[in-house]
Amino acid sequence: MSNAGQQVLQEVCERLRRGPLGALRAEAVKIVVDWIQRFIVFRDTERNCVDRSTFTIKRCFLEANRRLTERGLVETDRDFWFLTVDELWTLLETGTATRLTRAKITARMRDWDRFHAKEVQMPMYLHKGQPVDLDQAEDDGAQDGVLRGSGTSSGVVTGAACVVRSLAELGRLRKGQILVCNSTDPGWAAAFNIISGIVTETGGPLAHAACLAREYGMPSAQVRNAVTLIPDGATITVDGVTGRVTIDEPA
Repeated sequence: MSNAGQQVLQEVCERLRRGPLGALRAEAVKIVVDWIQRFIVFRDTERNCVDRSTFTIKRCFLEANRRLTERGLVETDRDFWFLTVDELWTLLETGTATRLTRAKITARMRDWDRFHAKEVQMPMYLHKGQPVDLDQAEDDGAQDGVLRGSGTSSGVVTGAACVVRSLAELGRLRKGQILVCNSTDPGWAAAFNIISGIVTETGGPLAHAACLAREYGMPSAQVRNAVTLIPDGATITVDGVTGRVTIDEPA
């Protein structure tokens, strides 16, 4: 634990000791914090084993796709991603690519590319194969210019919205803007050095974007369909406590 972390822990324990059962509660906090620190190390260490095993599985599928390509049964080097394991092995065993198999690959690839480019918003829940809405409907659209979501990092900030649909567009960001995106991962970390706030569509309070927003001390909120509902370049106000995003001025 860093020196700053040790200092914070010491201050917390001192406050606890001044209350009922203070000594006992302070010791309990120390034990829990120590356990968490140990668990974090274990969590990061185990990734090496998981990465090696999943990479081995990926190489097996890549080899299967290479053989299918040589036999003229698939057309691209990523066709195998859009077949189930059983469908892939059946194609290898039979050596025949039916019209149905090719149609499945084409349709699934098209749907994935549209989703990956954030051209469509997939339903969060399905019931008997049909989309259902199990969340409150109040955040489906702006009411009086206000989008209602959930706060993930406290604070209030007003600035220009920069709607970024993919990592390739990250270079559009300018200092002080509010990033509006579907979600983030470690590849987006550089953006947090210049933005003043962030609005995402998914993830919750433990998501990558929310955790980094709290570390950088900036407001963040999660609003469903934010990428579609917030105009690029509009002046918005983000309340990281209530989760409300107000569209102050259009783009």
